[in-house]
Amino acid sequence: MSTEIITQWLNLSNVRVERVLTYDSHTDLILSREIKGLVCSRCGEVVEERYDHSTHRLRDLSVFELQTFLLLDKWRICCPKCGVRVEDLGFADPYARATRRFQDYVALLCQLLPLAAVAELLSLDWKTVKEIDKRALQERFKSPDYQGLRLLAVDELAYRKYGNYLTIVLDLERTAVVWAGRGRSQATLEAFFEEIGEEVAQGIEAIAMDMWDPYIAATRGCAPQAEIVFDKFHVIKNYSKVIDRVRIDEYQRAKEEGKEVLKGTRYLLLKNRENLSQGEESRLDALLALNARINTAYILKEEKRI
Repeated sequence: MSTEIITQWLNLSNVRVERVLTYDSHTDLILSREIKGLVCSRCGEVVEERYDHSTHRLRDLSVFELQTFLLLDKWRICCPKCGVRVEDLGFADPYARATRRFQDYVALLCQLLPLAAVAELLSLDWKTVKEIDKRALQERFKSPDYQGLRLLAVDELAYRKYGNYLTIVLDLERTAVVWAGRGRSQATLEAFFEEIGEEVAQGIEAIAMDMWDPYIAATRGCAPQAEIVFDKFHVIKNYSKVIDRVRIDEYQRAKEEGKEVLKGTRYLLLKNRENLSQGEESRLDALLALNARINTAYILKEEKRI
């Protein structure tokens, strides 16, 4: 096949395919370039004076089932402003081993697949995939958009060991994470409000969170107009402690016959009714019919689930 056609398919400026070397698993494209001025990778200025060069091998998008690599000379230049610097090729980052379009492809796949699956699909080390994905995420979210925040959710995320937490803030309308900070203290969430600024903070109408006092204090101090909404999961979780306390009190007050009915009923009261077996449901109904206080507490729990 004519190298002129392959050069057109390659679609890289100032690059010409001189030779094509095909192997069982990959293809090497030997490239030449029309070099007039070289661009400094730091300041972006065009520089004429060259320092030295070496051959580089860059991974590019695959051709059919074959991995494709570009082999070309890459220069170091003597920039008047920056000193000796690697040139900017335009289609690859200064020290990368792949073209920018290949890295963009990897980052796109990482949005759809686990890192290990992307690594296996493209025959890459998973650490390489992780680094490409990390750089893409840093570039994508380096300038967060805080405008128009109205409905938020705040939660903590445990990572590593020994009580390490991140505070995560989500925009519920865009279903997107807008901020993350180390720790789960009042100061952590206050740092979020400080970053978005007073004007944006005043536009927040409601924040969903668990019943964590530091988050509540930070919200009331920095966005007092925002409604604090406790998420249902934590409300029911805390109310489960109330039901268990009522059960223990009633067990202590009951006579021997009543104690037998109350024994082993803790999880019957805490489980959702639809998850009970037929025998468990019959036993629960017998317990609720026997004890009015437990029945009242259970009804209130079911109402909170609706």
